[in-house]
Amino acid sequence: EHAKYLMVFFPGDITDWEVNTIPEFKKYSLEGLQAILGSKFPFATIMIIRPNQYTQQFACYTNFLDVDILGSPRDGYDCQGHATRYLMRLLARAKDEYHDERFLTHKIALLGFSKGGVVLNQLVAESSQTDQQPFWSRVSSIHYLDVGVNLAGAYLQDIESAAALHKATTLQGKDSCFQGVHVHVTPRTVRDPNRLWLVAERDLFVQYLRCSGVTVYLTEYFKHEPPSLGNHFKLLDAFVSPLL
Repeated sequence: EHAKYLMVFFPGDITDWEVNTIPEFKKYSLEGLQAILGSKFPFATIMIIRPNQYTQQFACYTNFLDVDILGSPRDGYDCQGHATRYLMRLLARAKDEYHDERFLTHKIALLGFSKGGVVLNQLVAESSQTDQQPFWSRVSSIHYLDVGVNLAGAYLQDIESAAALHKATTLQGKDSCFQGVHVHVTPRTVRDPNRLWLVAERDLFVQYLRCSGVTVYLTEYFKHEPPSLGNHFKLLDAFVSPLL
């Protein structure tokens, strides 16, 4: 009854229905995430988007973009893609199913955790599409939560997408609700010896956003602890943001 905005959350690998989630991480099943986010953000309507497909425990968002068998983007991100239109259809369906207009009217915070970041990238890549303006006029913030994939492509690497995002979220001028992008990281993605490119990708992404006029926050959690999958998931308990 008191929700002020809609939180759309894209989880990563391992997270599935509780019955399908490995015991060590059942706290971060879809049901568990709903409880965690609902408790942390009582003024948000929480909408968690389950990956369309899993290869073992690997999340594959095949309904949003072209990915390989492990869920990594196959050929980068397509500025003429269909992810935004697909998400808008999901919001319309939720509105009809729950008889709740907030799915189509409230401000939107977009969050992607781990593999879920590929969907954020695809959405941002499409922000240059003029017919997507009604969607971007509602987006208040974007959150990259320790995102990473097994190949290149954890973060967008072109300034055109950053510039398009700034333009799409500021067309309403003073009436724009967009506050910025918040990148949240842990040692899992900052100091992973097997994925040294992640930091370089992140830094270039942040640089392009800032050069384009987008406000960017960058926060590292558990910085004095070694990289671990446990702390990667504990970020979901720990993360905070002035944008939420």
